[in-house]
Amino acid sequence: MKKLALDESRDPVYNKTCSHISAEESARRAANGEEHCIRFRSDSTAPLVQDLVYGTYKSPVPLDDFIIIKSDEFPTYHFANVVDDHLMKITHVIRGAEWLVSTPRHVALYNAFGWDSPQFAHVGLLVDQKKQKLSKRFGSFNLSSWKEKGILPIALLNYVLLLGWSPARESKGNSEIMDMNDMIQKFHLRFTKGDVTVNSKNEFLQKAHMRKSLSESSAKESVLASLLPSLLNSIRKCEENRGPQEDDPMPHKDLGVRIGQLVHSAHSTEWPSGAPSTTSPTVSQSYLNALFDLDGESFKSPMDFLKRNVYLLWAIPEQEYRVRLQEQQAFLNKIVVREISGEEVQQHSRKVSELTVTLLESLRGIPEENWTEQNIKRTIGPFIKSIVYVSDEKQVQAWGWKFLRWVVSASAAGPALIRSIVFLGKEETLARVSQAGQVAQRMEV
Repeated sequence: MKKLALDESRDPVYNKTCSHISAEESARRAANGEEHCIRFRSDSTAPLVQDLVYGTYKSPVPLDDFIIIKSDEFPTYHFANVVDDHLMKITHVIRGAEWLVSTPRHVALYNAFGWDSPQFAHVGLLVDQKKQKLSKRFGSFNLSSWKEKGILPIALLNYVLLLGWSPARESKGNSEIMDMNDMIQKFHLRFTKGDVTVNSKNEFLQKAHMRKSLSESSAKESVLASLLPSLLNSIRKCEENRGPQEDDPMPHKDLGVRIGQLVHSAHSTEWPSGAPSTTSPTVSQSYLNALFDLDGESFKSPMDFLKRNVYLLWAIPEQEYRVRLQEQQAFLNKIVVREISGEEVQQHSRKVSELTVTLLESLRGIPEENWTEQNIKRTIGPFIKSIVYVSDEKQVQAWGWKFLRWVVSASAAGPALIRSIVFLGKEETLARVSQAGQVAQRMEV
């Protein structure tokens, strides 16, 4: 019928084929089992729709006698929706903009029943960067995947709220970072018209809510509890995907760098319930809690967090030390230690292996009970600052902190160095300085 109307250049509405049949004849034929449906007899003029987003909406086509009960005796969505919302005393209907064209039918039904219509607000569809509607079939927006990524529930809620919506300018504190109470207090129905393209603001909101949650003792425990399962699962996957040899020549496919065994202090004494003896060891919850204390504010996703803190969880293979030191080969023979006495400056050439010896002796002299950020900085700070390299143009450039990052984390980016040293502990730190020195010595630098 619709195709015929389009072929004849008519509006695709019901042509009233059976509208001449009397109520008595309709009832008789239906009682005799003749296939039939029930239509809503409407005026040709569609009622106006007052929409909170789009304003007054007028249907571009006449309102036809649309079906409300199908031939299988089940109600259509349009009919069931109106009856259900009325019985449930719904006051506001907020739905996708694609339903705006159907709303005149719903208003007509409310009018026919003598019921008050709820207020309508039709919001834009979420689309991807290609302007395609998000679809569950193609995995465009799957809540389980967001959970696996470790996004905080409040961050996800905040993110979704801001898609096609923003706080009123006159509202007190119009920051986009909102907790549940803020969202409730600031919410209004002035949505953006048209489709809404999803963006990457979730990363900014995740970081902001993580920082806020970790600063509040009441929220910190629940945040860690929600993130630890996905983080432990990512660690297990990294362990399963590691190479067959400890000093694998190839970087880890997920982490992007070579890794050794899990740091000894990270090991959990508890094994998963029912797990076989061959199962990879897990990381203790207390160790991960401490790691979040150190760098939790940087958390965006479990894998991103592991990449940033890779060498606070895994040991550094010798080959990683070698590769990262070779990247700085061009100026390793230009390293000097500057000693300043009054106005006199003395410079002494030093090999990297010699620098590690001095660093090892300095750190070894710090008692275990005094292994704090302040004591470590006071002990090695002047020495680290004295390490420079002199360019061919005789320009002096600092190199001490780069040297220390190579020793502690094989030059990988991560949390603040001194705090990382405190976190690793004296035993692990001394082991790394010693290992780095042996690598430099074998490389004769």
